[in-house]
Amino acid sequence: MNLKIIGFFLTVSLIAKATLAQPYTLDKKIKPFQLRLIAYKGELNDSTWKGQVNFTTVTPKKDTTYFFINGLSVYQPIYLKATGKKNNVKIVLCKNTWKTADQSGNLKAEGKWSTHFKTEGSFGIMVITISREPYQLFTWVGKPIRGKDIAAPFKKQEAKSSSKTNSTQ
Repeated sequence: MNLKIIGFFLTVSLIAKATLAQPYTLDKKIKPFQLRLIAYKGELNDSTWKGQVNFTTVTPKKDTTYFFINGLSVYQPIYLKATGKKNNVKIVLCKNTWKTADQSGNLKAEGKWSTHFKTEGSFGIMVITISREPYQLFTWVGKPIRGKDIAAPFKKQEAKSSSKTNSTQ
């Protein structure tokens, strides 16, 4: 009987922990907007920037607006840029909870802020505004880098042979 009770509490605690794992499920009062990515082929057939993009212009109705992007792979580079009026916008990137900032920045100096990173699954973007001035969010997610471009972590790497020969006569 005691094992059943312990098993029940263990199961409930694991479910509760899994529920808290995503930033956009913690607080039912927060209603984040999903930023949907669309295919992007790059300009002038430049495959360097091939991937997916989202460009959003926001005129905030509240001081804090929440967004999220999902379906990401750790093999994809991510670039996020925010632009707007100076001293107007603070950006907070969150992975596990809205209360814990993994990266943050503001538009104080130049009216823009950018970062690049990698993550798996999804991440949240919390934008805090001082005024109701519009701002823009640009997100680029690159194509997954796989195969020959990445060294296998569990495969023994062959040592490069030296072309020098020792000749002592």
